Amino acid sequence: MRSPFRALLLASLALLFLSACEDPSNVGISLVDEQAGEPEIVSVSPTPFENEPLRDVTGNSPGTHRTLAGEVIDPVLGTLTAIGYLDFQAPTSPSDAFTTGPVTSVRLLMTRDYTYGDTTATVSLILSGMEENWESLGARADTVLTAGALVHTFSVSAQDTLITVPLPASWVSEKEGLLRSTTFTDDFHGFQLAWESGEAVLGFSPGTSSMEVVSGSDTLYFAITKTLSTLTRANAPQLPEGRVLLQDGFGPGINLNFDFKAAAVSDNALNRVIIRLPTDTETLRQQSPEHFYRPPIGLVGLFGITTEENTLAVVEGRLDEDGVLSFEGSALRNVFQQMMLDNNTFERFQIWVPIEDNTINPLLFYGPGTGAPQPEAVLTITPVN
Repeated sequence: MRSPFRALLLASLALLFLSACEDPSNVGISLVDEQAGEPEIVSVSPTPFENEPLRDVTGNSPGTHRTLAGEVIDPVLGTLTAIGYLDFQAPTSPSDAFTTGPVTSVRLLMTRDYTYGDTTATVSLILSGMEENWESLGARADTVLTAGALVHTFSVSAQDTLITVPLPASWVSEKEGLLRSTTFTDDFHGFQLAWESGEAVLGFSPGTSSMEVVSGSDTLYFAITKTLSTLTRANAPQLPEGRVLLQDGFGPGINLNFDFKAAAVSDNALNRVIIRLPTDTETLRQQSPEHFYRPPIGLVGLFGITTEENTLAVVEGRLDEDGVLSFEGSALRNVFQQMMLDNNTFERFQIWVPIEDNTINPLLFYGPGTGAPQPEAVLTITPVN
């Protein structure tokens, strides 16, 4: 039978969970002033804290995701290959000079904004046409697409920012009518960018890249409307024992949960919670060849997974200067308070990088039993007398 305190606290916290806007430092205090003891700080280890396969979303419309292309042999994480896809749309209301032609020049104008691997490398990429329409919205990193005929091969320095790729005169001549057509957007299906040589994966920003078409006396810029990056890993990561990998794009993600009954902290008022996950920065730093660069992960998301396998964002976290990834906030506190009262919203939690920005950036965490600082949830609780 529930105590009057527990019933009142459960009802109050249900409302707080929906709003997730209370100050986490004082929620629940007024409910238990007369029945509570002194606040205590306890640590609860996640059980489990382990890898889980991740099929990351790497495509989107209208071209908001960076396009990745290239290959790199990472001494820790294996051989990583990215194939990029781009599609374009024609500007509305082209001039008479443009539509009457002829088309004399087509160039891809691309902005490189990402490098993973050898920062001094020159990467050769194979540009091929796409003969069929392909979907980008919600498309995942393991999507398989088939490219058409070779268009061009070009090289990109990993240090170049602005890349200009003139397309061959033979391709321009073949596509001239399509480039000036009012049905271009429907009938043209874009390009594939595949790796040929060079030790880096490069990223290109769709927002500042375009296809320049010169026709007649006019020049128009066709915007990128769809992007996708497909990713493959040729061999398994070589990690020190007890490490748990998080990697954007390729995966894996991390599966974790907390057993508050086993930790003997159920039926307490929760004033504050911080999930602290120490990372192993030394392994990646020490096993990096000269000029080798792995961009750090910036933002990491903690997601709740329901029994129906629905995924809901709970809170976002960043690394601090000590290399600890921390999650904190009123939404997290409210979710954990519900769990402590055996009113679980989620079956488990996952950690992965939000899908808004395509990267292949990694983090290594110290797993349980390594002797290093351990993952934990630090709870400030008010015991009930």
